[in-house]
Amino acid sequence: MRITVENRTPELLAKTEQKLNRWVRAAAALVESNVKVRMAEPKSGRAYTRGRSVNNPGGFSVHVASAPGEAPAVDTGTLIGSIQMVQESTLTAKVGTAVEYALYLELGTSRMRPRPVWKPTVDDLLPTLNALLQSELSQLK
Repeated sequence: MRITVENRTPELLAKTEQKLNRWVRAAAALVESNVKVRMAEPKSGRAYTRGRSVNNPGGFSVHVASAPGEAPAVDTGTLIGSIQMVQESTLTAKVGTAVEYALYLELGTSRMRPRPVWKPTVDDLLPTLNALLQSELSQLK
């Protein structure tokens, strides 16, 4: 009696890579959207007036800054508009911005306490990201 075993390794590797690629894209998109949501949430820092308001031509607009420890407040929209996900390879994606002051907001400076958004977002999403990964991998057959 002869038993023949089919080598399914290449097929399983391809399926695994496909599932991981799907998870990488979903995870990066989730991080990107959650960073933007946190930045757009109402803030509790100092309120101050700006130039003429588009919504109120006769008055001034009021901007509420972020307090230390809160995600940065959206002011001009430059930072939030620059945040994007880039998938570098099948298994690698980055979410970030080229706006230089994002680092100063995240980590703070000698004159400003941090307004972190990236680390708290990822920390909060870790259980969800893990569950998404487990779900993808559980579908391998």
